Amino acid sequence: MCTKSYTLLKISWRIFDKHYTKLNDEQKSKVLDIYYDFY
Repeated sequence: MCTKSYTLLKISWRIFDKHYTKLNDEQKSKVLDIYYDFY
């Protein structure tokens, strides 16, 4: 079972090719939306 932060990291790398903490707010919310769609 992956942790939430690790999963967010993987999603952000895959979509934006950036570390999650370097994303702006809009990108973070997009990553969170995808995360909640799947989990």
